[in-house]
Amino acid sequence: MVSTLRPVTGDRDRYADWLVLGLVLIGLALGWFLRASVLSRTTEFRDPNTGISVRYPAGWRRSSDTTLLLRVRDPMGGAFPTTLELRVRSLAPEADLRLALEGLALERSRTAIAYKPLRTDLVEVQGQVATRRTFTFVYTGDNPYVEQLPVVVVGADVALRLDGERVVIATLLAEADRFDAEQGRLRAFLESLRQL
Repeated sequence: MVSTLRPVTGDRDRYADWLVLGLVLIGLALGWFLRASVLSRTTEFRDPNTGISVRYPAGWRRSSDTTLLLRVRDPMGGAFPTTLELRVRSLAPEADLRLALEGLALERSRTAIAYKPLRTDLVEVQGQVATRRTFTFVYTGDNPYVEQLPVVVVGADVALRLDGERVVIATLLAEADRFDAEQGRLRAFLESLRQL
């Protein structure tokens, strides 16, 4: 008579398998929570001259520019770093918000390569109607000594009336293939906007 050998698996082996699976799932959940907390951290910017406060992603670099209230860039952004900008413009109370965006479009058309406005529409920000314009241009790089392929950049300006004669314009600039994924940053940036 021939007998076959069968491996004997006890309850201990089965429990060990479930324990390993449980530890892996706990590790994945902790990693996801850690990632989410790091990505959602923000830094506050306050300007006492204009009375504006806004929050931007922690770890992003502020650049000094006298024409802007604030410009922050993602240091891990690639060929064109994702950028958030904030401007304050004067505008008569009876004037349409599109006029502020038209002035900005004229400025950009003089400096940006292949600048083209795409769409203008109305959006709601903090319970208030704002005007949003999307546009595109080509970025060729800041350093003339480095060979770099041109990058298509898509941007969005959102003009929001701050008070009677002031308009705040928040801008998102990102590479075309990352623009849709980065729009949440612009929404969070606008929702954090406060008057001091």
